[in-house]
Amino acid sequence: MLMNIAKDERIVERFRKIDIVRLRDKLVEQLCVEAGGPCRYTGDSMAESHKGQNLTPSDFNALVENLIAAMDTENVPVPAQNRLIARLAPMRGEVLGK
Repeated sequence: MLMNIAKDERIVERFRKIDIVRLRDKLVEQLCVEAGGPCRYTGDSMAESHKGQNLTPSDFNALVENLIAAMDTENVPVPAQNRLIARLAPMRGEVLGK
């Protein structure tokens, strides 16, 4: 997913000053938790980690598109993708316009 974001001109600038290693680690934790894995998320809340970024619906949609593309590349079955996205969708309100 992060490789897709790195090539996505719509949102790549939003990640220029981010600690990518930490972001990757926290994304792995979060996606593992949301997928029902035996993980624990140790990062900041979604609201806190996106504070001051003023993300738009277009930014959010681009990120979701990159996640879907990454799952497609890894041959994640569409029903599993849909379940994960459904679990992540409520976070939308926690990150937009913050």
